[in-house]
Amino acid sequence: MRIIMLCIVSIVTMGIATADKVSYEGYKLFSMIPKTFTQLMLLKKFKEMGDAEYSFWQEPNLIDGEVFLMVPPRNLDQFYKIIEGFEVPITDENEYGLWDDFNLNFEVRIDNIQKLIDDATTPQNKSQGFDFKQYHTLEEIYDNLE
Repeated sequence: MRIIMLCIVSIVTMGIATADKVSYEGYKLFSMIPKTFTQLMLLKKFKEMGDAEYSFWQEPNLIDGEVFLMVPPRNLDQFYKIIEGFEVPITDENEYGLWDDFNLNFEVRIDNIQKLIDDATTPQNKSQGFDFKQYHTLEEIYDNLE
């Protein structure tokens, strides 16, 4: 969970630092745990597809190691087809053996990245009180203590 929060803070920081506002509306964060060598290699090949729109928040390194992948809305269909084993990324078929074991279980961890960013960066109204479930800057914390 700490990794997810660090990634969200990084995205928010990058968004604030750029002049143009970047929207992550509809982007989803998926969690997957490769259980076989074939599944691990599929995720590594998926990473090598070269599409900068996919972003690994936790890269595929180990069998039974959790992987976090952010997928943009326009690539969701392709992502589902690859992960569910209906579409094979272009690879050397004999490099790792047959791709017969790639049906990879996944879970949507964050359904809309932009909503999470907005919730974390929306200023609080004093009349609403201090929301302890939301991220606050140091200045906001000091203001609440006064």
